[in-house]
Amino acid sequence: ARRCYNQALSTDSSLKGHVTIEVRIGPAGNVCSANVAANDMGSPSVANCAANIFRSSGGYPPPRGGCVVASVPLSFVPQGGAGGP
Repeated sequence: ARRCYNQALSTDSSLKGHVTIEVRIGPAGNVCSANVAANDMGSPSVANCAANIFRSSGGYPPPRGGCVVASVPLSFVPQGGAGGP
């Protein structure tokens, strides 16, 4: 998801915030859906791009007991440059 964020930084260097992606994983470990559950950074494109990464992932270990819904919190802050942390 960092790739999505870095692309957006090229047009808005002050962009930062949090996005939560809700991922539904099927009984075989396949991703049934991935949607933006929360986005406080003001960039729908970064949030949607991050959700697409989860949608296209190769899958996960099969969950016990059937389908599972996981909320994945992501924090985006610019990485420090020269002299930064």
